[in-house]
Amino acid sequence: MMDENDPLDAESLDLPPSRELSEASALLAYAAPERRPPERLKSLILSALHAPEAPSRFKRWAAPAMAVAATALAAVFLMRTPDDGASLVAVSGEVMIDGRAASAGVAIEPDSVIAVSADGEAVVRFARRAGFSLTRGGRASLIRDESGAVVVKLSDGWLLSAVKTGAAYSVTTAHSRISALGTDFIVKARDERAYVCICHGRIGLEGDFPVTTLASEHHGAAAEPLYRSGLEAGVEGHADEDIDRLRSLTGLGR
Repeated sequence: MMDENDPLDAESLDLPPSRELSEASALLAYAAPERRPPERLKSLILSALHAPEAPSRFKRWAAPAMAVAATALAAVFLMRTPDDGASLVAVSGEVMIDGRAASAGVAIEPDSVIAVSADGEAVVRFARRAGFSLTRGGRASLIRDESGAVVVKLSDGWLLSAVKTGAAYSVTTAHSRISALGTDFIVKARDERAYVCICHGRIGLEGDFPVTTLASEHHGAAAEPLYRSGLEAGVEGHADEDIDRLRSLTGLGR
């Protein structure tokens, strides 16, 4: 993040205001730790913006042009930083990753297996994409499919997911695949059976379901492999407050 005593704004840099300069400033000021620009990039951009004054006939476009270049440099930095890394943001009870005790703040590598105790919880975030809460003795692995989409393979327990609209994210069970279409949903797996509730939005269904999509503005459910509809024990584990908490912990606003 930019130092408060060294702001990247038109007034402090003695440059005419421009949209390009504002965009460069916004990119550099981005507060997420994984997106914090290195000092070398900051210095390079400031040097470009403080380049020797151009002849008067170029003054009108020189500053915006330099700001465009600064924006491009910052954008390249942002694109080079992975935004799909998974991290453990909250834990309770016993949480294991690949058989080792884990605490909040650790990164989760692809193909890792997460397991929680019967009274435990693991809250995982995929930066700016999705987040999930694994509970009830849950066991899940994080993989990627052939398209590069995030896939959570749930073998046991409950998995409540919150997904940003447009993000490629799916949950698989022994008999099915549930794909988010911008939504909140829960999957409960036990004894090779699964129960799915779409809490808000729409999901795609593959496997032992006679329907290919399931949509609801406020909870709608289905179970497999023998299809039936209707809520199972109300909305236990995925009430509105559970979803709001998950979105708050993972930084996924609506």
